[in-house]
Amino acid sequence: MDTYSDIHNCNIQHVHANAFRYLRNLRFLYMYDNKISFLPEGVFNHTETALSRLDLSMNNLTVNSTSGSLFRNGQQLFELLLANNRLVEIEESLFETITELMYLDVSSNMLRRLPRSLVHQHYLVAM
Repeated sequence: MDTYSDIHNCNIQHVHANAFRYLRNLRFLYMYDNKISFLPEGVFNHTETALSRLDLSMNNLTVNSTSGSLFRNGQQLFELLLANNRLVEIEESLFETITELMYLDVSSNMLRRLPRSLVHQHYLVAM
């Protein structure tokens, strides 16, 4: 059974590394409009086989929050929303393990450039 979690606008500031450990079938995760500035390494590794939509918009995420270590194998992640954060750079390694991404929103950040690894996102239809 697929799991849906909507924890938006909850004033969340910190996410524990094991926060989603037992939600292996987590398919949709909405964490937008919080105060999250950092995501621990591997925080989504336990949800990797099911997570298809992740909304982290309207937080305080910075470049250190977007490392490739967030997803060990994000093959089914189709939609990644990172709009309205404090991103100035996205690490190249973030998209190395996300192979099926169709929609990426990085609007309203302070990005200087986009990662070259986005070129390998053959399914990406909107950005």
